[in-house]
Amino acid sequence: MKQGNAATQHGRNICINCLQFVLKQFSRKSRKSFAFFTARFILGFSNATRRRAILNISHVLPNLSYDEATELAFISHQNIVFGVIETLLLDEIEFEYEISQAAQKNLDSNTGLIIATMHMGCYDAVPFALEKLTKRPTIVSKAPTFLSTQRAYEKVGINCYDKNQVSSIFKLIAAIKEQGIVILYSDHYKKDTALSFFGKATGAPYEAAMLSAYGKAPLMIAYGVIQKSGKYKIYLDTVLEKPVGSGKKAHHMATKEIYRRFEQIILGQPKHWYWSFKRKR
Repeated sequence: MKQGNAATQHGRNICINCLQFVLKQFSRKSRKSFAFFTARFILGFSNATRRRAILNISHVLPNLSYDEATELAFISHQNIVFGVIETLLLDEIEFEYEISQAAQKNLDSNTGLIIATMHMGCYDAVPFALEKLTKRPTIVSKAPTFLSTQRAYEKVGINCYDKNQVSSIFKLIAAIKEQGIVILYSDHYKKDTALSFFGKATGAPYEAAMLSAYGKAPLMIAYGVIQKSGKYKIYLDTVLEKPVGSGKKAHHMATKEIYRRFEQIILGQPKHWYWSFKRKR
């Protein structure tokens, strides 16, 4: 690392330490109130983001009035912003789990696994919860420039590779071969494969399906939702009990099944998903 970059990163780490110190001075309830206020303020002035969220909500939930769709957009944004703050204090989060019988069988098998997850609430709830449960998670991340990957993930026991590095795919396959659990965010737009999402043509990433095929690992799905108790409930289920087959067609069909499950999850938990994604580019 160049001297200038090292100094910049050191400065960022100091800022993160200071921010974490300040946040720890307040109760979780106070941090939540601050996050909710900030989220409404930000979304209120972010016209494009707000309109896109309302448009997406109105398409998926056409029975909602405009005012109801708008309020849902704000509530969702509040949960997301609070989740960002929670990411800085992962060691304070508590979890409970709802694991299907098939998923539990996979977890008990001590084989490598692929888990597709979503941008809901605290984005890092799933990998951190699985670290506590299994001690085996690995992720890839485009870590924000202000946040050191080392500090954000490895400090809490999560193996993390830079998504921008070409070698990351080989590291993930190696992690699977070593009985690791690779967790990939899979609900964003990408041109890997074309499919329908809530009746609209879009693109999606098929890394989860591809890694299941290459790593010969079962394909699973997981997401986390904050409960009234303040704990995050982590839901785990199996998408395919056997590894995805080789070839683009098999990857496409597996990704379609992931997105079908995403639709069910979003309809069941509309207050916790990030509605402002751009589904076309």
